[in-house]
Amino acid sequence: MLTTVFVMQLLIIVLFIVDIIVIRRKLTEKRVTAKYEPFVYKDEKLFREKVVAGYRTYYYYDGIPFGESSERIVYQSNKVDKEAIEKAITNTLSTATESIVAATGIPPMISDIQKAINKVLD
Repeated sequence: MLTTVFVMQLLIIVLFIVDIIVIRRKLTEKRVTAKYEPFVYKDEKLFREKVVAGYRTYYYYDGIPFGESSERIVYQSNKVDKEAIEKAITNTLSTATESIVAATGIPPMISDIQKAINKVLD
């Protein structure tokens, strides 16, 4: 009878230890997850276009967000439209030339206009 009680107590202690180990493992297992969200910023101005693309990372612990989100840029582009700039300068100088001719009545030399355009574009 005494051995049966001793074996039962030993079995209860072993089950208690196993239960503690299982509970502790459940409490300490990784429950952190990450969510990735892509983004694209496009900024267009008069003669420039800037594009930035990447992804944002959000962190969660048991579904509850924590910490700051982080951004990683994977593509970046900054383009300048030189043709549009040249066209705008040429149109501006043509308009200025026509205004001078209309105001003074003296036609300027074509080579002077071309020199001015080349000077501004260089």
